[in-house]
Amino acid sequence: MERWDAVIVGAGPSGLACGLALVKKGYKTLIVEKETAVGLACKPCAEAITRRFQAHPLFEALPGEGQVSRVAWVQALNGRLLEKTLPLPASSVRTFSKRAWLQALLRDFLEKGGELYEGCTLKGVDRQTSVAYLDNAPQAVRFRYLVGADGFTSRVRRSLGMPFFKGLVWQADVQGEFRTLLLIGAFDEIPFGYAYLFPQNAHAKVGFGFVPLVGRVFWPDVKALQRKLSLAFGASTPPVFRSSAINLCYRGFAFENIFLAGEAAGLALDLTGEGIGPAVISGEAAALAIAGARAEAEDSVKWLVSLKRAQRGLLALQVPLVGLGRRLLRPFGLTAAFLLSRAKDEGLFWRILVG
Repeated sequence: MERWDAVIVGAGPSGLACGLALVKKGYKTLIVEKETAVGLACKPCAEAITRRFQAHPLFEALPGEGQVSRVAWVQALNGRLLEKTLPLPASSVRTFSKRAWLQALLRDFLEKGGELYEGCTLKGVDRQTSVAYLDNAPQAVRFRYLVGADGFTSRVRRSLGMPFFKGLVWQADVQGEFRTLLLIGAFDEIPFGYAYLFPQNAHAKVGFGFVPLVGRVFWPDVKALQRKLSLAFGASTPPVFRSSAINLCYRGFAFENIFLAGEAAGLALDLTGEGIGPAVISGEAAALAIAGARAEAEDSVKWLVSLKRAQRGLLALQVPLVGLGRRLLRPFGLTAAFLLSRAKDEGLFWRILVG
């Protein structure tokens, strides 16, 4: 049975960020990926990062970056879509090809001495003996440290007996040339969520996310949202949307010699659903903790948690408005997000969303 300094489950943004940081420090590192090729079956993702994360070295050169000329806010009002150009630079949100970016990170990881097992899934973890059991692998592996970077269905998280709290996201690819990045809000049908249109090269990612705060009491009208989003980008018929889940339940990232990162840790942002930036930061935080810099790692994760709390605060502000809004405020499109976007300190609202 081969022994590794670190075994990382998942070759997504958090797993590769953690793996790269560890191999640079000389750790013998294995990444286990369930897909047969990294980036092959990425779940629905806007493939974008907001400006608060853009200074990170891993985001300096982004492949397939979309060309954005302006950022606009769209609001649904009495059946019409009203658009407002925002006082934000076009670079506030950068879009790119996630698959090409992940494959570039993987090449760097392998060139620096890391190893990858593709097409393998984690069957179980024996915490007493520090052994991970894998499907489609020649043998089990022994680890000094285990990092769960395996997303919203994390088996590492399950091995710790931790709960999940899932947001939901629907997304479609739309062909065409787009230059305006749309942040879409104030829809009655989605009181606890967000929508977006992010331009890529020759196509755009259009979608919406939802946090089921009260079970199905405020479940979104998915078909109505798809129709409104198709109006936002001028399509005559709604495109085909794919759905997925996001784990938003953060209960810690360090558990003796086991660490969680990205969505496995529940560190996606609650209102916007942003996950790539938090995944990279938390993946590197796990590497820092393994290397002995626990205080620095905890500071990084605390910053991510503070972002989650700020966005959760915006969600909480919508709760008292929803019941009233169903009867009185709906004709005016007055959700909390819309009110805050028109507030005196408008900059605070956009700083919470994009940094």
